[in-house]
Amino acid sequence: MKRLATRRSAIALCIAFAISFGSMVSASRVGVILHELAGHALVLAMQGGEVGHVSVTYFGGGHVGVAKWGTPGSSRFLFDMSGIFVNGLLGAGFLAGALLVSAFAPRRRGALALAHALSWGGVLNLAGATHYACIGSYYGYGDSGPYPGVWVPSLVLLVVTMPGGIAVWSRTLAALLASRHEGDAAPHRVRLGLAGLILAVAPLAAYAVGLVAEQRLTAGRTQFATLKAESVAVAREVERIRRERVERWREKHGDRPAPREVTDVSEDDVDKPFPLLAVLLVFDALLIAGALFMPWRGRKGEAGPPGIVDWATPLGVAAVLLLVCGIVF
Repeated sequence: MKRLATRRSAIALCIAFAISFGSMVSASRVGVILHELAGHALVLAMQGGEVGHVSVTYFGGGHVGVAKWGTPGSSRFLFDMSGIFVNGLLGAGFLAGALLVSAFAPRRRGALALAHALSWGGVLNLAGATHYACIGSYYGYGDSGPYPGVWVPSLVLLVVTMPGGIAVWSRTLAALLASRHEGDAAPHRVRLGLAGLILAVAPLAAYAVGLVAEQRLTAGRTQFATLKAESVAVAREVERIRRERVERWREKHGDRPAPREVTDVSEDDVDKPFPLLAVLLVFDALLIAGALFMPWRGRKGEAGPPGIVDWATPLGVAAVLLLVCGIVF
């Protein structure tokens, strides 16, 4: 009997992994395609401009080439941020769909699998929109890069919405795993937590392998702007310092070529920005761990993901972490 239960758990884990990875790839590609087409390309066309080309990579981001800008006076902010708006709406729609499917078919395995797949789409697109807007604005790169004031409201929106999205993801995961445990109300809390970590980390790791492989095949042209923003900001600062040194040299020595000790600037010579991306990744990890391991009692006393009220603890820890990092760095 114990061996049968172990086999069922392994089967449930494999099914959930297949759903998770498939949902991650599908949802991220749908998000990127709509980001470019229903966001940038549509707004450009509405403003009277012309799209030169649209490109979407297999694992990275996308790009809309502009053949002609819109009529004078058209909002550049709307064009730049439209893709992020689309991803935010798409994420909210996916999460709403997951909740509806869970509510109307709470016992059917196919419906539970669909609900969990939708929750992946919701979390990925919601996280993509809020993180991209915040990180891009903070580091001055990507769609929100030209708007340094956007990162603060984006950060607030991220902190407010991500707990709800991850709560939906963890609820649908618990229901999906519980459907494979006949006679049990739900998988054990520790078992659920470990399975959840596997189903969060393993698909992300597999996706990262695909991203790295595509980067190698495309000579580095494939990349997520969010992950690239910090390195671009540092490289921009290095180039700024190099230009200033060369200008000072020319003021004193005219057109004589500047020596290497003037032109050579390394990353160690610049003040790196506060590592906001790393802090947000830790914040996300705390939310996921809290969703999977915090004690919670369901309708019939079964173990399950936490409710909204229970998010006070991980949110408080995350807020303290953000504060401490802000003071230290």
